Amino acid sequence: MNGPSQEEWGNINKNSLDEYCAYSHFYTKSFDEAVDMFAKNALYHQEDLTYMPIKPFNFYVKAFVKYILSNKAKGDADGASSFLDMVEWKLETEADIISSDIKKLLIETSKKVSTNQQFYDADQDIYGDFLEKYEKIKQYEK
Repeated sequence: MNGPSQEEWGNINKNSLDEYCAYSHFYTKSFDEAVDMFAKNALYHQEDLTYMPIKPFNFYVKAFVKYILSNKAKGDADGASSFLDMVEWKLETEADIISSDIKKLLIETSKKVSTNQQFYDADQDIYGDFLEKYEKIKQYEK
């Protein structure tokens, strides 16, 4: 599955380091390549998602979901925690750019991640209680 086109990325502001980094990391990346990128460093690449335009975000966030629900994510506390934080932030600040299907997927995935905190080896003293994070996320189901 090919990634979003240049037209779907739109005009990237090269003066915005975050926006340009997201573009430079992901532009031309296929879905499977993006899954591999998240598997290598989910904490780093989840930040790119927060600076993407609508279509690239809705495409690449599914790659993050695929990774975070896979066995490859076992022990990736940083990846799981950052996923929950990214979902909460996006729903709180930019819900209008998230398609209804993606919104539903993110909330469902957040529930799965939050109920499997041990799978991710995410110590509550360090990462907080994933179920508490999910409680904040699920308020956006409506």
